[in-house]
Amino acid sequence: MNILFITAPSPPSRFHRIRALNLIKYLSRSHDIHLVSLTRQPGRTGEELKPYCKTVQLVYQSSWRIIKNCLLSVGSHLPLEVAYCANPDMNRAVRAVLEQHPIDLIYIKRLRSAPFVPPLTAVPTIVDTTDAMSLYYERAKDCVPWYIKSLFRHEWRAYQKYEKQMLAQYSYWISCSPIDTAYLQRRAPPATRIQVVPNGVDAEYYAFDQDAGNSRQLLLSGLMDKFVNVQAAKYFVRDIFPKIQLAIPDVRLMIVGPRPTPAVRRLATKDITVTGVVPDLRRFIRESAAVVCPVLTGAGTRNKILQAWSIGRPIITTPQGLEGLDGIDGTHVLVAGDADTFAAKTVRLLQDRALRQQLVENGRALVNERYTMDIITSQLNQIFKDTISDSAKKIT
Repeated sequence: MNILFITAPSPPSRFHRIRALNLIKYLSRSHDIHLVSLTRQPGRTGEELKPYCKTVQLVYQSSWRIIKNCLLSVGSHLPLEVAYCANPDMNRAVRAVLEQHPIDLIYIKRLRSAPFVPPLTAVPTIVDTTDAMSLYYERAKDCVPWYIKSLFRHEWRAYQKYEKQMLAQYSYWISCSPIDTAYLQRRAPPATRIQVVPNGVDAEYYAFDQDAGNSRQLLLSGLMDKFVNVQAAKYFVRDIFPKIQLAIPDVRLMIVGPRPTPAVRRLATKDITVTGVVPDLRRFIRESAAVVCPVLTGAGTRNKILQAWSIGRPIITTPQGLEGLDGIDGTHVLVAGDADTFAAKTVRLLQDRALRQQLVENGRALVNERYTMDIITSQLNQIFKDTISDSAKKIT
Protein backbone atom coordinates (compact mmCIF):
# COMPACT_ATOMS: atom_id res chain seq x y z
CA MET A 1 0.00 0.00 0.00
CA ASN A 2 1.19 3.54 -0.79
CA ILE A 3 0.57 5.84 2.18
CA LEU A 4 0.92 9.62 2.13
CA PHE A 5 1.94 10.60 5.67
CA ILE A 6 1.61 14.32 6.55
CA THR A 7 3.07 15.93 9.69
CA ALA A 8 3.40 19.48 11.03
CA PRO A 9 4.97 21.64 12.35
CA SER A 10 8.12 19.48 12.38
CA PRO A 11 9.30 16.03 11.26
CA PRO A 12 9.21 13.11 13.69
CA SER A 13 12.14 12.50 16.03
CA ARG A 14 12.99 10.48 19.14
CA PHE A 15 11.97 13.35 21.42
CA HIS A 16 9.20 15.01 19.43
CA ARG A 17 6.48 13.45 17.23
CA ILE A 18 7.42 10.09 18.79
CA ARG A 19 4.15 8.48 17.79
CA ALA A 20 4.64 9.56 14.17
CA LEU A 21 8.22 8.26 14.09
CA ASN A 22 7.18 4.87 15.47
CA LEU A 23 4.31 4.58 13.00
CA ILE A 24 6.48 5.46 10.00
CA LYS A 25 9.25 3.06 11.04
CA TYR A 26 6.96 0.08 11.55
CA LEU A 27 4.44 0.74 8.79
CA SER A 28 7.34 0.97 6.32
CA ARG A 29 7.94 -2.76 6.79
CA SER A 30 4.77 -3.55 4.84
CA HIS A 31 3.91 -0.29 3.04
CA ASP A 32 5.57 2.45 0.98
CA ILE A 33 5.51 5.65 3.02
CA HIS A 34 5.63 9.04 1.30
CA LEU A 35 6.34 11.65 3.99
CA VAL A 36 5.59 15.35 3.61
CA SER A 37 6.39 17.50 6.63
CA LEU A 38 7.03 21.05 7.70
CA THR A 39 10.40 21.88 9.25
CA ARG A 40 11.81 24.91 11.04
CA GLN A 41 15.36 23.98 9.99
CA PRO A 42 16.43 25.38 6.58
CA GLY A 43 18.29 22.88 4.44
CA ARG A 44 17.13 19.86 6.45
CA THR A 45 16.59 16.90 4.11
CA GLY A 46 15.28 14.25 6.49
CA GLU A 47 18.14 11.81 5.95
CA GLU A 48 17.33 10.06 9.22
CA LEU A 49 13.82 9.28 7.91
CA LYS A 50 14.78 8.09 4.44
CA PRO A 51 15.48 4.48 5.53
CA TYR A 52 11.76 4.21 6.35
CA CYS A 53 10.24 6.26 3.53
CA LYS A 54 9.91 5.83 -0.21
CA THR A 55 10.05 9.63 -0.54
CA VAL A 56 10.67 12.44 1.96
CA GLN A 57 9.81 16.09 1.37
CA LEU A 58 10.51 18.64 4.11
CA VAL A 59 9.06 22.10 3.54
CA TYR A 60 10.78 24.96 5.34
CA GLN A 61 8.63 27.19 7.55
CA SER A 62 10.42 30.46 8.30
CA SER A 63 9.90 32.57 11.40
CA TRP A 64 8.55 35.47 9.36
CA ARG A 65 5.91 33.21 7.81
CA ILE A 66 4.86 31.96 11.24
CA ILE A 67 4.53 35.52 12.55
CA LYS A 68 2.58 36.53 9.47
CA ASN A 69 0.28 33.51 9.77
CA CYS A 70 -0.48 34.23 13.41
CA LEU A 71 -1.09 37.93 12.80
CA LEU A 72 -3.45 37.19 9.91
CA SER A 73 -5.42 34.77 12.08
CA VAL A 74 -6.17 37.38 14.76
CA GLY A 75 -9.92 37.81 14.97
CA SER A 76 -10.59 34.51 13.21
CA HIS A 77 -11.92 31.32 14.78
CA LEU A 78 -8.89 29.30 13.64
CA PRO A 79 -6.66 27.79 16.37
CA LEU A 80 -3.29 29.51 16.41
CA GLU A 81 -1.63 26.08 16.25
CA VAL A 82 -3.33 25.51 12.90
CA ALA A 83 -2.72 29.03 11.60
CA TYR A 84 0.95 28.73 12.64
CA CYS A 85 1.44 25.89 10.16
CA ALA A 86 -0.19 27.42 7.07
CA ASN A 87 2.18 27.10 4.12
CA PRO A 88 1.19 27.00 0.42
CA ASP A 89 4.40 25.10 -0.39
CA MET A 90 3.14 22.27 1.81
CA ASN A 91 -0.15 22.21 -0.10
CA ARG A 92 1.78 22.04 -3.37
CA ALA A 93 4.05 19.28 -2.06
CA VAL A 94 1.06 17.19 -0.97
CA ARG A 95 -0.67 17.65 -4.33
CA ALA A 96 2.55 16.68 -6.14
CA VAL A 97 2.80 13.40 -4.23
CA LEU A 98 -0.83 12.62 -5.01
CA GLU A 99 -0.20 13.31 -8.72
CA GLN A 100 3.11 11.44 -8.98
CA HIS A 101 2.36 8.31 -6.93
CA PRO A 102 -0.62 5.92 -6.75
CA ILE A 103 -1.53 6.84 -3.17
CA ASP A 104 -3.95 4.40 -1.53
CA LEU A 105 -4.38 6.19 1.79
CA ILE A 106 -3.68 9.64 3.28
CA TYR A 107 -2.63 9.68 6.94
CA ILE A 108 -3.07 13.11 8.54
CA LYS A 109 -0.97 13.33 11.69
CA ARG A 110 -2.58 15.92 13.98
CA LEU A 111 -5.27 18.42 13.02
CA ARG A 112 -2.60 20.98 12.12
CA SER A 113 -1.92 18.91 8.99
CA ALA A 114 -5.52 18.72 7.79
CA PRO A 115 -5.47 21.97 5.72
CA PHE A 116 -2.72 20.53 3.50
CA VAL A 117 -5.03 17.87 2.03
CA PRO A 118 -6.83 18.96 -1.16
CA PRO A 119 -10.56 19.49 -0.55
CA LEU A 120 -12.84 16.70 -1.73
CA THR A 121 -9.94 14.33 -2.44
CA ALA A 122 -11.11 10.88 -3.46
CA VAL A 123 -8.24 9.16 -1.62
CA PRO A 124 -9.38 7.54 1.65
CA THR A 125 -8.13 9.70 4.51
CA ILE A 126 -7.53 9.05 8.20
CA VAL A 127 -7.05 11.78 10.80
CA ASP A 128 -4.78 10.68 13.66
CA THR A 129 -5.54 13.43 16.17
CA THR A 130 -3.65 11.57 18.94
CA ASP A 131 -5.29 13.79 21.60
CA ALA A 132 -8.61 15.61 21.56
CA MET A 133 -7.17 19.11 21.36
CA SER A 134 -10.20 20.98 22.69
CA LEU A 135 -10.22 18.62 25.68
CA TYR A 136 -6.53 19.33 26.28
CA TYR A 137 -7.05 23.09 26.27
CA GLU A 138 -10.25 22.81 28.31
CA ARG A 139 -8.27 21.06 31.05
CA ALA A 140 -5.20 23.28 30.82
CA LYS A 141 -6.74 26.75 30.43
CA ASP A 142 -7.36 27.27 34.15
CA CYS A 143 -4.00 25.82 35.25
CA VAL A 144 -1.61 27.90 33.16
CA PRO A 145 0.10 31.08 34.38
CA TRP A 146 -1.90 34.30 34.05
CA TYR A 147 0.15 35.58 31.12
CA ILE A 148 -0.93 32.73 28.81
CA LYS A 149 -4.46 32.14 30.12
CA SER A 150 -6.04 34.19 27.33
CA LEU A 151 -4.05 32.24 24.72
CA PHE A 152 -5.16 28.87 26.10
CA ARG A 153 -8.78 30.01 26.34
CA HIS A 154 -8.62 31.19 22.73
CA GLU A 155 -7.25 27.81 21.63
CA TRP A 156 -9.93 25.98 23.62
CA ARG A 157 -12.74 27.94 21.99
CA ALA A 158 -11.14 27.80 18.53
CA TYR A 159 -10.49 24.05 18.71
CA GLN A 160 -14.06 23.41 19.81
CA LYS A 161 -15.24 24.86 16.50
CA TYR A 162 -12.39 23.61 14.33
CA GLU A 163 -12.49 20.08 15.73
CA LYS A 164 -16.24 19.87 15.12
CA GLN A 165 -15.76 21.13 11.57
CA MET A 166 -13.08 18.52 10.88
CA LEU A 167 -15.19 15.76 12.46
CA ALA A 168 -17.86 16.56 9.88
CA GLN A 169 -15.35 16.77 7.02
CA TYR A 170 -13.42 13.53 7.67
CA SER A 171 -15.17 10.24 8.41
CA TYR A 172 -12.23 8.19 9.73
CA TRP A 173 -10.34 9.15 12.88
CA ILE A 174 -7.83 7.69 15.31
CA SER A 175 -7.21 8.76 18.90
CA CYS A 176 -4.69 7.37 21.39
CA SER A 177 -6.98 6.92 24.39
CA PRO A 178 -10.56 5.83 25.15
CA ILE A 179 -11.19 9.09 27.03
CA ASP A 180 -10.24 11.26 24.05
CA THR A 181 -12.17 8.98 21.70
CA ALA A 182 -15.37 9.14 23.76
CA TYR A 183 -15.07 12.93 23.99
CA LEU A 184 -14.67 13.29 20.21
CA GLN A 185 -17.45 10.81 19.44
CA ARG A 186 -19.92 12.91 21.45
CA ARG A 187 -19.08 15.86 19.19
CA ALA A 188 -19.01 13.98 15.89
CA PRO A 189 -21.75 13.22 13.35
CA PRO A 190 -23.13 9.67 13.65
CA ALA A 191 -21.31 8.53 10.51
CA THR A 192 -17.85 9.53 11.79
CA ARG A 193 -15.85 6.52 12.94
CA ILE A 194 -13.31 7.16 15.70
CA GLN A 195 -11.12 4.26 16.84
CA VAL A 196 -8.60 3.92 19.64
CA VAL A 197 -5.03 3.16 18.63
CA PRO A 198 -2.87 3.66 21.72
CA ASN A 199 0.63 5.03 21.69
CA GLY A 200 3.10 2.21 21.26
CA VAL A 201 6.74 1.83 22.15
CA ASP A 202 9.57 0.80 19.86
CA ALA A 203 10.59 -2.16 22.02
CA GLU A 204 13.52 -2.90 19.70
CA TYR A 205 14.99 0.54 20.34
CA TYR A 206 13.96 0.77 24.01
CA ALA A 207 15.26 -2.72 24.68
CA PHE A 208 15.00 -4.30 28.12
CA ASP A 209 17.93 -3.65 30.45
CA GLN A 210 18.38 -5.96 33.42
CA ASP A 211 20.67 -3.57 35.33
CA ALA A 212 18.74 -1.89 38.14
CA GLY A 213 20.31 1.53 37.55
CA ASN A 214 21.48 4.00 40.19
CA SER A 215 19.32 3.40 43.26
CA ARG A 216 19.51 7.10 44.14
CA GLN A 217 18.72 8.67 40.76
CA LEU A 218 15.28 9.72 39.49
CA LEU A 219 14.43 10.76 35.93
CA LEU A 220 11.87 13.30 34.75
CA SER A 221 11.85 13.69 30.96
CA GLY A 222 9.92 15.37 28.17
CA LEU A 223 9.80 18.42 25.95
CA MET A 224 10.77 20.96 28.55
CA ASP A 225 9.15 23.94 26.88
CA LYS A 226 5.75 22.25 26.86
CA PHE A 227 3.41 23.59 29.53
CA VAL A 228 2.41 20.20 30.97
CA ASN A 229 6.06 19.21 31.44
CA VAL A 230 7.16 22.59 32.82
CA GLN A 231 4.28 22.44 35.29
CA ALA A 232 5.18 18.86 36.24
CA ALA A 233 8.87 19.68 36.79
CA LYS A 234 8.08 22.71 38.97
CA TYR A 235 5.52 20.73 40.98
CA PHE A 236 7.94 17.86 41.57
CA VAL A 237 10.89 20.06 42.54
CA ARG A 238 8.85 22.42 44.74
CA ASP A 239 6.41 20.05 46.46
CA ILE A 240 7.75 16.50 46.23
CA PHE A 241 11.54 16.34 45.91
CA PRO A 242 12.32 18.06 49.26
CA LYS A 243 10.20 15.45 51.06
CA ILE A 244 12.13 12.66 49.33
CA GLN A 245 15.43 14.29 50.34
CA LEU A 246 14.42 14.23 53.99
CA ALA A 247 14.33 10.43 53.86
CA ILE A 248 17.10 9.91 51.25
CA PRO A 249 19.56 12.83 51.44
CA ASP A 250 21.73 11.63 48.56
CA VAL A 251 18.86 11.29 46.04
CA ARG A 252 19.41 13.00 42.69
CA LEU A 253 17.02 14.17 40.00
CA MET A 254 17.74 14.35 36.27
CA ILE A 255 15.45 16.62 34.23
CA VAL A 256 16.06 15.62 30.61
CA GLY A 257 14.58 17.03 27.44
CA PRO A 258 14.93 19.63 24.69
CA ARG A 259 14.36 23.37 25.02
CA PRO A 260 14.08 23.80 28.81
CA THR A 261 12.50 27.13 29.61
CA PRO A 262 14.28 29.61 31.91
CA ALA A 263 11.89 28.50 34.67
CA VAL A 264 13.02 24.89 34.22
CA ARG A 265 16.71 25.83 34.07
CA ARG A 266 16.32 27.67 37.38
CA LEU A 267 15.33 24.36 39.01
CA ALA A 268 18.92 23.12 38.73
CA THR A 269 20.85 22.68 42.01
CA LYS A 270 23.70 20.49 43.17
CA ASP A 271 21.15 17.65 43.46
CA ILE A 272 19.09 18.47 40.35
CA THR A 273 20.56 18.42 36.83
CA VAL A 274 18.79 20.02 33.87
CA THR A 275 20.41 18.61 30.73
CA GLY A 276 18.55 20.13 27.79
CA VAL A 277 18.56 17.98 24.67
CA VAL A 278 20.57 14.74 24.87
CA PRO A 279 21.69 12.43 22.05
CA ASP A 280 20.10 9.33 23.57
CA LEU A 281 17.37 9.29 26.21
CA ARG A 282 17.85 5.55 26.78
CA ARG A 283 21.08 6.14 28.68
CA PHE A 284 19.29 8.29 31.27
CA ILE A 285 16.45 5.80 31.69
CA ARG A 286 18.94 2.97 32.22
CA GLU A 287 21.02 4.95 34.70
CA SER A 288 17.99 5.78 36.86
CA ALA A 289 16.33 3.71 39.54
CA ALA A 290 12.89 5.05 38.65
CA VAL A 291 11.05 7.41 36.31
CA VAL A 292 8.73 10.07 37.72
CA CYS A 293 5.80 11.45 35.71
CA PRO A 294 4.11 14.06 37.95
CA VAL A 295 1.88 15.62 35.28
CA LEU A 296 -1.16 17.50 36.53
CA THR A 297 -3.05 18.16 33.30
CA GLY A 298 -3.15 17.28 29.62
CA ALA A 299 -4.73 14.63 27.44
CA GLY A 300 -3.64 11.51 25.58
CA THR A 301 -1.10 8.99 26.88
CA ARG A 302 2.51 9.32 28.02
CA ASN A 303 5.26 7.88 25.84
CA LYS A 304 7.71 8.26 28.73
CA ILE A 305 5.80 5.63 30.72
CA LEU A 306 5.84 3.18 27.83
CA GLN A 307 9.58 3.77 27.31
CA ALA A 308 10.34 3.12 30.98
CA TRP A 309 8.22 -0.04 31.02
CA SER A 310 9.99 -1.28 27.89
CA ILE A 311 13.53 -0.68 29.18
CA GLY A 312 12.61 -1.97 32.60
CA ARG A 313 12.38 0.89 35.07
CA PRO A 314 9.55 1.43 37.56
CA ILE A 315 7.35 4.52 37.32
CA ILE A 316 5.66 6.78 39.84
CA THR A 317 2.97 8.98 38.31
CA THR A 318 -0.22 10.91 38.97
CA PRO A 319 -3.70 9.71 37.98
CA GLN A 320 -3.49 12.15 35.04
CA GLY A 321 -0.18 10.60 33.98
CA LEU A 322 -1.61 7.11 33.80
CA GLU A 323 -4.73 8.22 31.94
CA GLY A 324 -5.32 6.24 28.75
CA LEU A 325 -3.00 3.38 29.75
CA ASP A 326 -4.08 0.05 31.21
CA GLY A 327 -1.57 0.01 34.07
CA ILE A 328 -2.82 -0.78 37.57
CA ASP A 329 -1.60 1.05 40.65
CA GLY A 330 0.62 -1.24 42.70
CA THR A 331 0.92 -3.80 39.90
CA HIS A 332 2.45 -2.02 36.91
CA VAL A 333 3.06 1.46 38.32
CA LEU A 334 2.72 3.50 41.50
CA VAL A 335 0.06 6.24 41.37
CA ALA A 336 -0.08 9.23 43.71
CA GLY A 337 -2.74 11.93 43.74
CA ASP A 338 -0.96 14.42 46.01
CA ALA A 339 2.57 15.54 46.82
CA ASP A 340 2.87 13.74 50.19
CA THR A 341 1.76 10.42 48.72
CA PHE A 342 4.00 10.88 45.68
CA ALA A 343 7.02 11.48 47.91
CA ALA A 344 6.21 8.57 50.23
CA LYS A 345 5.76 6.13 47.35
CA THR A 346 8.99 7.30 45.71
CA VAL A 347 10.92 6.80 48.95
CA ARG A 348 9.43 3.35 49.37
CA LEU A 349 10.31 2.44 45.80
CA LEU A 350 13.93 3.60 46.12
CA GLN A 351 14.35 1.62 49.33
CA ASP A 352 12.56 -1.56 48.22
CA ARG A 353 14.43 -3.46 45.51
CA ALA A 354 11.83 -6.26 45.46
CA LEU A 355 9.05 -3.77 44.75
CA ARG A 356 11.07 -2.23 41.93
CA GLN A 357 11.62 -5.66 40.42
CA GLN A 358 7.92 -6.56 40.68
CA LEU A 359 6.85 -3.36 38.93
CA VAL A 360 9.50 -3.83 36.24
CA GLU A 361 8.39 -7.38 35.44
CA ASN A 362 4.70 -6.48 35.35
CA GLY A 363 5.28 -3.33 33.31
CA ARG A 364 7.37 -5.14 30.75
CA ALA A 365 4.73 -7.88 30.46
CA LEU A 366 2.02 -5.28 29.87
CA VAL A 367 4.06 -3.64 27.10
CA ASN A 368 4.60 -7.00 25.41
CA GLU A 369 0.89 -7.77 25.68
CA ARG A 370 -0.58 -4.45 24.45
CA TYR A 371 1.86 -1.70 23.54
CA THR A 372 4.65 -2.88 21.24
CA MET A 373 4.70 -1.29 17.82
CA ASP A 374 4.17 -4.69 16.21
CA ILE A 375 0.80 -4.89 17.99
CA ILE A 376 -0.07 -1.28 17.12
CA THR A 377 0.89 -1.79 13.47
CA SER A 378 -1.25 -4.91 13.19
CA GLN A 379 -4.22 -2.96 14.55
CA LEU A 380 -3.58 -0.11 12.11
CA ASN A 381 -3.30 -2.42 9.14
CA GLN A 382 -6.79 -3.73 9.83
CA ILE A 383 -8.10 -0.17 10.18
CA PHE A 384 -6.49 0.74 6.85
CA LYS A 385 -8.18 -2.19 5.11
CA ASP A 386 -11.55 -1.36 6.66
CA THR A 387 -11.23 2.33 5.77
CA ILE A 388 -10.36 1.65 2.13
CA SER A 389 -13.12 -0.93 1.83
CA ASP A 390 -15.71 1.35 3.45
CA SER A 391 -14.63 4.31 1.30
CA ALA A 392 -15.00 2.21 -1.86
CA LYS A 393 -18.54 1.24 -0.85
CA LYS A 394 -19.48 4.90 -0.36
CA ILE A 395 -18.17 5.81 -3.82
CA THR A 396 -20.07 3.00 -5.52
